[in-house]
Amino acid sequence: MEHIDVEWIHKNAAYPVRQVSELDTRLNEIRKLEFFLDGKLGFAAHELSLHRAWQC
Repeated sequence: MEHIDVEWIHKNAAYPVRQVSELDTRLNEIRKLEFFLDGKLGFAAHELSLHRAWQC
């Protein structure tokens, strides 16, 4: 497995300021965490998503 950790510098509350993704051996995204300016957290996995995270 591989991981990607990206930080965005902006002030738009509609988009995450940090995103952490887990990739499988084929480099497909299988899990994702998104961190927002307002402190909310989004989570997405194969069959589950919470808050504002995009579906994987």
